[in-house]
Amino acid sequence: MRVAFLILACSCLGWIACKPPLKLGNVAESNARAALGNNCKLFPNTDSTLLLAIEVSDRSRLRALVLNVADGVILFDREFTPGYVQWHTPYEIALLDLPEAMPAHKTLDDFVRIITIQNHKP
Repeated sequence: MRVAFLILACSCLGWIACKPPLKLGNVAESNARAALGNNCKLFPNTDSTLLLAIEVSDRSRLRALVLNVADGVILFDREFTPGYVQWHTPYEIALLDLPEAMPAHKTLDDFVRIITIQNHKP
């Protein structure tokens, strides 16, 4: 289990490192940093209408937000066991919320949820 988590964590760090720097400087970014801390990771969706913000911490549960870029309103707020949260489509996120102990008959795919962000303004 630990080896799988380390592999997953390293692959997520590689994905994060490849993202271009964010140039929002708006109320959504400010709200995300106020909620999650200044060192949170920020990822706009492909059309830059939504902002995925992920807490950076050594806690056993992390927090992820999705905010509307136009007005800074939080549309999604969830804590998860560190796995990953990333854009699946422009209006859906994929969230891997790992259990504390992996059941023998389950795989990581069993814990990935695709979540549609409601009330977005395209």
